[in-house]
Amino acid sequence: QNEYLNVLGTMRGVVPPKGFARGLVREGDAIYVFQGASVGDSEDFDEFAFVQGECARMAREAASAAPAVPTLPDAVNAEALARMPQEAVLPFGVYEDDLSVASFAFEDRAVERIVFAKAKDGMSFVRALMGLVADQGRFQPVLVDAAKLFSELPGACSIETQDDGEAMELFDRLLDCKQDPPNKPFAVFLSGAAGLLVRADPLKTGLAKLYLRHLKPGEGAVFVLFDMQTDASYSQEDWFKAQIGPKGGVWVGEGLDSQTCIQVVCSYGERVDPGVKGDRGYAVEGGKMRKVKLLSEVRKG
Repeated sequence: QNEYLNVLGTMRGVVPPKGFARGLVREGDAIYVFQGASVGDSEDFDEFAFVQGECARMAREAASAAPAVPTLPDAVNAEALARMPQEAVLPFGVYEDDLSVASFAFEDRAVERIVFAKAKDGMSFVRALMGLVADQGRFQPVLVDAAKLFSELPGACSIETQDDGEAMELFDRLLDCKQDPPNKPFAVFLSGAAGLLVRADPLKTGLAKLYLRHLKPGEGAVFVLFDMQTDASYSQEDWFKAQIGPKGGVWVGEGLDSQTCIQVVCSYGERVDPGVKGDRGYAVEGGKMRKVKLLSEVRKG
């Protein structure tokens, strides 16, 4: 009865119908009972095969056909994204509510972030995203894995390091690029930013923080932070507040309802879906969350 009430708006004076294929329909202020008809005349009639055959017959006879109804792909990869209408700078998935492409636009800010509770889910997504960047050719992908989340460097980027000294040398290079941006900007995937900018040379980390705080799109580089929720402890840093703030980011897999890294503002009746796991997640902007089917790695062999 609650479902009828949600659809019809009122059930006053109406008794829910009983019986197979019966329901209610509203016309103006009046509510009527309808009886659905079967396409067969016996219990062993194969209704599905009959309907399937009729659809095929009508398709053959029709001069044109309606466009296919969009559906959420079983897996989001470069091929699936290429079939979708989009002009995304860096796509990372498909929104589940309207099937549009979810992406990092890098229009108003040059830094985005990815946070996760399970390393398996998060790192699979990060690998897939780095692979897409390498294949796209729009950016020069760079990996600075200061948190050492990769057991082995993946080999997908033009520069890859887990060394603090090399990471700070990269910041020196990026500072030079800000004044003279390369034709193909860098896309820097950075883990462990909070720890790196504390334990490295204070003079260099101070300059790096200023660089991140004032970096704008079009100045030679964009950043994608990726961290376990326990390592994303940069929320009070001025550079982070200037770029993203606490109410933005991509959450991978389960656990959004039990974390404090990304502030989520739920509308009345809205809640985190416990079924969101693995290659699903949430894009959060301004505290508002949207479910996303995330980019996943192409399994080879």
